[in-house]
Amino acid sequence: MIVEIDRDLQDVLPRYIRGRQEDLGYLQLALGRKDFSAIEVISKRVAGTAQSYGMTVLGEISTELVGHAAERRQQECEELVGKMRDFLTVVRPKFV
Repeated sequence: MIVEIDRDLQDVLPRYIRGRQEDLGYLQLALGRKDFSAIEVISKRVAGTAQSYGMTVLGEISTELVGHAAERRQQECEELVGKMRDFLTVVRPKFV
């Protein structure tokens, strides 16, 4: 998936994506422990930053994950973490 990103973010985007991959690992651990509070906190952080990095899809996934974590909906959280993983795997920035 190609995502158009502001050229000014070219130097910081790789670090941002690595950070979100780390968050993904923490989310997977939290899912295993059914730690919905941790899922909610991590998801809020990702949702709050994704848009400013041009990662609208990631922000939408994270926002939805916040809601499901608040409702302690395990299956929905697992599906959204899977979508986040898929997105981070296939995203290819195009700097404009």
